[in-house]
Amino acid sequence: MDKDAELLIGDADRVLRVRPAEGVAETLAALGGGGLPCLATLGCPDGNALLAGLGPHAVGFVPVFTQARRGVFVVGGTDVTASTPSGEVWFVGFGSNRWVRYGAAFKPHHVLAATFVFANDALLVLDETETGDARLVTIDFMSQAVSEIGRWRRHASWDRHFLAVDRDGALLVIASNTTAGSYGLSRVALRGGAAAVEGLEFGVGTIVASPEVDMHGMSVVVRDASDPTAGPVTHMRRTRSWTAGSFTLADVGSLL
Repeated sequence: MDKDAELLIGDADRVLRVRPAEGVAETLAALGGGGLPCLATLGCPDGNALLAGLGPHAVGFVPVFTQARRGVFVVGGTDVTASTPSGEVWFVGFGSNRWVRYGAAFKPHHVLAATFVFANDALLVLDETETGDARLVTIDFMSQAVSEIGRWRRHASWDRHFLAVDRDGALLVIASNTTAGSYGLSRVALRGGAAAVEGLEFGVGTIVASPEVDMHGMSVVVRDASDPTAGPVTHMRRTRSWTAGSFTLADVGSLL
């Protein structure tokens, strides 16, 4: 999910609205009582604010909803008191007001994207480190063990990133170069602690939103400005299969 967007999450008991730019998670409806806590003391409904030190206090974080674990991760962001990267990952489950600090050994700097991979029961985080590298890590949900999948030299021209998961549980790494008007898509299978790149494609245009995955494949919305006389046109591109080739993690790094 884009950290500038708004996320609505609902179940049988409540509806939660997450607004990363404001550091807020508020309960819109608590049908069964016991609403979810705020992510910070900013704009929290009465009686629904977290006490200092008991949860994340950040803005501009990347939220990740996991249906498999029925909860929400808050990844990175800027600390509201220090105005520096929070360096933290937190999780709260539906029906609980208890936040859990996740993967304390991992301190994300500038988070580019994140997602939960159900097949591996793990959180995947892509961030830019203090030294300017792009780094992809996995945090196991049960053990909270942190493993680094890859680290690459950061290419600043690729300035918009998304992580998603396909129906087979493979990781999808999506990036756009908004200046050049180009994008790249890659599929990475995570098996037994190893990462294998199974597809890599490039195209013209800018991906404007997180991809959607369904039984027909992956769909992305692309804004194409290749014809200056016609103006930008937004269309949907659907990927059902991937071009075969000998790709490596270094190829994925070229998008980061």
